[in-house]
Amino acid sequence: MIRPENKTIFWLLVLVTCTTALLFIEATAVSILMPAVLFSILFLDAYLTFKIPIPEVVRSHNETMPLGIKSKIHLKFVNSEKKKTSFEVFDHFPAEHAFEGLPQRIELIQNQHAEMEYFLTPTKRGEFHFGQVQIKVFSTFGFWCRYLKIGEKSKIRIYPNYAEVIKFGLLTAEQKVSQMGIHKRRQRGDGTNFEQLREYRRGDRLNRIDWRATSRMRKLISREYQIEKDQQVVLMLDCGRKMRSLDGEISHFDQSLNSMLLLSYVALRQGDSVGFVAFGGQERWLKPTKKTNAVNQILNKVYDLEVTKAPSDYLSAAEKVKTLIKKRALLIILTNVRNEDNSELKQAIGLLSSQHLVLVVSLHEKCISETFNKDMERFQDALDYSAVAEYRLSYKNVTNEIKNIRNSIFIDTEPEKLPAMLVNEYLSIKAKSLL
Repeated sequence: MIRPENKTIFWLLVLVTCTTALLFIEATAVSILMPAVLFSILFLDAYLTFKIPIPEVVRSHNETMPLGIKSKIHLKFVNSEKKKTSFEVFDHFPAEHAFEGLPQRIELIQNQHAEMEYFLTPTKRGEFHFGQVQIKVFSTFGFWCRYLKIGEKSKIRIYPNYAEVIKFGLLTAEQKVSQMGIHKRRQRGDGTNFEQLREYRRGDRLNRIDWRATSRMRKLISREYQIEKDQQVVLMLDCGRKMRSLDGEISHFDQSLNSMLLLSYVALRQGDSVGFVAFGGQERWLKPTKKTNAVNQILNKVYDLEVTKAPSDYLSAAEKVKTLIKKRALLIILTNVRNEDNSELKQAIGLLSSQHLVLVVSLHEKCISETFNKDMERFQDALDYSAVAEYRLSYKNVTNEIKNIRNSIFIDTEPEKLPAMLVNEYLSIKAKSLL
């Protein structure tokens, strides 16, 4: 498709104006010659536009990208002709996502190549498709431009944000503690699996002293234990309507997915097997596994999960998990607890806690804390504070009832603090041998 440039329209308007003026002064020959010359130039330029060589293009990018993380898209253009070409580039990326660095102007000399990059920031999970690359080729004299689509289509999968998992895997032990807010937990001496005998150290528990070995060695000898491995961690992900809540650009649901991946990685490194089940309008199930590619399996299972408008049916989810998981496990329910959930959630936890250890992780909106802590300068601020205080009081009553259920733990957090808090709680459970 070929289109006129702005200066083409400008010169045509000049031509019409001049021709009209010349006809009034009866300069007929000039009034005929001027349009003939201009139209000849325009037609020649249009003809030459189709002779300009069309470059080849190759698009390269990762097949998967993490949600909300800026990712690089690379385009390589090759001119196999002996003529110079100049064009403007715009790539047809998935329209659901944000971009930076388009359009760009490229000039290619004969038998050379040029490369360019732009950035894509995914804002939605799932599978998406790139269209062909669109180029705008400029004519020799600049009167016309030709629009073309070149190259191949491609696709990407947008996964939950696994960047924190990669970061965690690359950091040293000290960096993990300082940069990610994850606390150290004592890995030896607090488990129940016997590891070895060693000389008594100051601070060792007296009930860990091996008196027979002490008598034989004629010095205090302590038994050392290690954290239990080969345990099961099953994440129960709420896909119901309450998880649609937004704090910033990321929903509670997506924040839960991101945290779930980080915890899965940590649990696998601890020697435990990890699985998950989705409920609340979605049904997904991954049997607990401790294979090295378990995190990839989870990613492939959840990347296209979407929050629904269905209610969070805790009781049905508990009944399903009860039939699926026979061996004792740590069940982690990622949800947004509301006051009206009290009765059904307590039944679900009671059903599961008879065999398993249940950790309920509830996300609350950041605006609740902000409203409660801000200064009251207007009457409306006082009304907001009163409403939030009443809500927090009733919410506290609900959470206290849940905490009193045997074999259950309840934590409440803001979405941005969820990854570190979830991992810390898991490590604490392991260190205390609660599972």
